[in-house]
Amino acid sequence: MTTQSSTNTPTGILNTILMGQGVGTASAFSTATFPPTTTINRILYSTANNTVSELATANQGVLTTGATGIPVITPLATNGQVIIGSTAGVPAAATLTAGANVTITNGANSITIAAGGGASAGLVGNNRVINGDFQIWQRGAGGSATFAVSASTTQYTVDRWQISTGANEASTITQSAGATSGSFLAKVQKNNAQTGTAVIRFCTSLTRDMCVGAAGNVITLSFQAKAGANFSAAGSNLTVTVYSGTGSTDKSGINGAFTGSATPISSTATLTTTLTNFSFTSAALGATVTQLAVELSYAPVGTAGADDSFSITDVQLEVSPTQNGFDRLTFTENLLKCQRFFCKSFIYSTAPAQALGADLGNEQLWLARVNNANPGNVNPTQRFPVLMLATPSLTTYNPVSANAQVRDVTGGGDCSATGTRTLTATGVIFTCTGNAGVSAIGNVLELNWIADADLT
Repeated sequence: MTTQSSTNTPTGILNTILMGQGVGTASAFSTATFPPTTTINRILYSTANNTVSELATANQGVLTTGATGIPVITPLATNGQVIIGSTAGVPAAATLTAGANVTITNGANSITIAAGGGASAGLVGNNRVINGDFQIWQRGAGGSATFAVSASTTQYTVDRWQISTGANEASTITQSAGATSGSFLAKVQKNNAQTGTAVIRFCTSLTRDMCVGAAGNVITLSFQAKAGANFSAAGSNLTVTVYSGTGSTDKSGINGAFTGSATPISSTATLTTTLTNFSFTSAALGATVTQLAVELSYAPVGTAGADDSFSITDVQLEVSPTQNGFDRLTFTENLLKCQRFFCKSFIYSTAPAQALGADLGNEQLWLARVNNANPGNVNPTQRFPVLMLATPSLTTYNPVSANAQVRDVTGGGDCSATGTRTLTATGVIFTCTGNAGVSAIGNVLELNWIADADLT
């Protein structure tokens, strides 16, 4: 005969659940409490330690959590909306709003956002700045160039970039390696112990053909920059300006020199000693804009320390509402673009100067129809590497003597009356008079030159 045993039913806490504890172990009530009833279309979640409650659902919603981790059902976005996150609260549906040159199209299952400004807007390969990664330094000794800039001076340094200094602001421009292969930094430094406090400006100006497509559209300027150890701008702020103009000629826009000058981008970049990316976007430009210039500037405070400088690279100006990847060209591509504005007969790594020595890659001009008794005019021709922006200013350099004359290298003497018969954007025809004492038919003549057509 089998006898059935019985036990007393344990008494639990209100709204707890009796839970089995395993074979041979008496059941026990849960520590957590649960609602005695539930409502349709709700889920259970822990609202506190050992407390389970209901969470109301929403039709076509998504489960998210707020900043404190509390679950919430957020309604799905309606047509044309997206879910926007927030570090301070619960993500919410937001309506997209079209801006200048931005069109929003709501499809059945997608949202398309398109930038205006023509087919090329917002595409990599559309950087309007030439030599924005500072590869090309023709005016100096290539990558080892050091430009010493006097106080109260405006001059070109690294290709396509001008600097303007004030009183007691002698400065130096140098190149250093960038963080990315193929990029270089331009370091703009107020020299140690200089006391001037006027604005130091570093600027590149675009020609009108480089501005085509910008009028009426949004532009974005981006770059990377860092401060020197003694960068003295107030708040370590670099002033960032894009000037626009409506003029009918190509000219430099440094310090707002354009006709009808405006500043579609006027902001600041707070620099640290770490190379940092910055990006600035304009409103739509005026419909008659024909000129643009990018300027980085600062007003130094007090006497310069050992490294009162800023360094910059990857400067990009594009017709786009957003920053795109930097459009990095090869050295040769970049050089050819720069030679439209400046070129030289010296080899790239040689800084232009008089009396550097013969046969150092200088131009060789072969003498024709000259004799010792009656030296005549010679007319050697030199074509420029590319069609220049305009007829350039030309400076000549004697490779041996400290003057600007053609050198008769074979005869060992200087010619006289060196000049030009024809000078255009395509090239130059030189003239010179042979040296009566040494020049002879077949002698080799040498002359160095620079041709400068950059914007002033």
